[in-house]
Amino acid sequence: MFLFHKDRAKRFTLTMNLIGSNSNVNIPHFTSAELLADTFSNYFMRKPPIIGNKIISDSLNNNCNISMNADIIFNGKMLEMFRPTSEVNVKEIITKPPNKSCDLDPVSTWLLKKRVDHLLPQITALVNRSIYMRQ
Repeated sequence: MFLFHKDRAKRFTLTMNLIGSNSNVNIPHFTSAELLADTFSNYFMRKPPIIGNKIISDSLNNNCNISMNADIIFNGKMLEMFRPTSEVNVKEIITKPPNKSCDLDPVSTWLLKKRVDHLLPQITALVNRSIYMRQ
């Protein structure tokens, strides 16, 4: 097995080659970084509705050959609402898994576990607010 565990550039290049992506990155010409950022932001703000409309259009025109039916019939009880979680539950979820991290993780797992007691109130509040906002 060929690993690049320390060299992000080599790993990125390998990944791009494996998925067949063009290695030439073309960034639009820009006169200011702020204008370029706004252009990218506007593009990605418009993209989800375009994709959604394309999916709807294809499904209405029977151009969609992807079956969305489940292979297994669900016989359980449907989840109708979320309940807020506790700091005890959040701490268990954070501390139970092994200390594995990815270079893309903003904080190493071992460091998060070491400081979990300091961060627990904020993480629990974040989880509970995200649940509340989705209901």
